[in-house]
Amino acid sequence: MANPCSWLVVSACLWVVVCWGNVLVGQEMHQYSFEQPQMGTLFRLEFYAASDRLAQQAAQECFARLDSLNATFSDYDPNSELSKLQYGKQTVSQDLFVVLAKAQEIAQKTNGAFDISIGPLSKLWRRAFRQMALPAKQKIQTTQSSVDYRQIQLFAPNVVYLMKPGIKLDAGGIAKGYALDEMARILRKHNITAYLLDGGGDLLLGNAPPHHDGWQVKMPITQRNGEIVYQDTIAKNCAIATSGDTYKYLEWEAKRYSHLIDPRTGFGVSHRRMVSVHAPTAMEADVLASAFCIIKKENLARIKAKFPSANIQMIE
Repeated sequence: MANPCSWLVVSACLWVVVCWGNVLVGQEMHQYSFEQPQMGTLFRLEFYAASDRLAQQAAQECFARLDSLNATFSDYDPNSELSKLQYGKQTVSQDLFVVLAKAQEIAQKTNGAFDISIGPLSKLWRRAFRQMALPAKQKIQTTQSSVDYRQIQLFAPNVVYLMKPGIKLDAGGIAKGYALDEMARILRKHNITAYLLDGGGDLLLGNAPPHHDGWQVKMPITQRNGEIVYQDTIAKNCAIATSGDTYKYLEWEAKRYSHLIDPRTGFGVSHRRMVSVHAPTAMEADVLASAFCIIKKENLARIKAKFPSANIQMIE
């Protein structure tokens, strides 16, 4: 029997191609799908539940949780909890503390390839992409000087110390994965265990759909003549994230700069790479897909060994 959905895994900022299945006639469990835009992308829920009422309630709780997390992590909203962090010590929510703790762990293990203090550079490069013009080198260097994850310290319970004025955080590349994990937790609370959650290309899979071995996912496997080649894969009970510069980049003076910025140089990376990560949680898959797009080739094997629970595949 064919799988009920076919999902195309792409960069976290891109659309996902799906084919929604029909309700399984005569079965106790029924298939439901919901979607809502948030965090600058589209979130989709696909799951099996015993009744319309249960499905509606679970979806509403998931999206309410998503809205609350956006109010915590958005760096576009000046009133978000993340945006309001400033120089000095402050007590933060459990959600923000958990994400900051994971971000700092990944920063240390990747030697700063992922750095949540990249906020000033993110804003600079967003403007560059809108204007389709490379920022001045001096401006990049000045902005980069305020980026340093080592100037963030965490203390239990839920205390953050920003040690340097001017530090601004950007949770892109990690908060979306955390949101998927939280929505899955809500579904499991309602005894909904067969699900596929999609946040702009980041996927979190639960148990297989009824009468199937898993969810059908299209994964990138190689490049041919500059085009990505995909292959159908069956997966369940894992998170999958894919990132790269295939669709979002800036070309300037015959050089290509990715939207993925190296926090240590201030520039968008210029090497061509797509990274797919299978991991136990969506937050880990999300952040590692971003980090491994940035890590230099000669350091990949050594840093990859620090993450034994993740399957990290790279296409260059």
